[in-house]
Amino acid sequence: MKVALDFAKEHYTHCYLETVKILQTANLLYSKLGFQQLDRALDGSEHNVMDVWYMKELS
Repeated sequence: MKVALDFAKEHYTHCYLETVKILQTANLLYSKLGFQQLDRALDGSEHNVMDVWYMKELS
């Protein structure tokens, strides 16, 4: 995950993730890595099965 976020930081300002509540370990990891949980999906999201959304600023 560190490698992916380091690469993303070179090209983007934010990282957006969509997942599901049942993946508790993944959700815990995202929180520990500094992702902030959102109330809803970003506009234009096409993944209608997801029920948890995260955003992290890459600065």
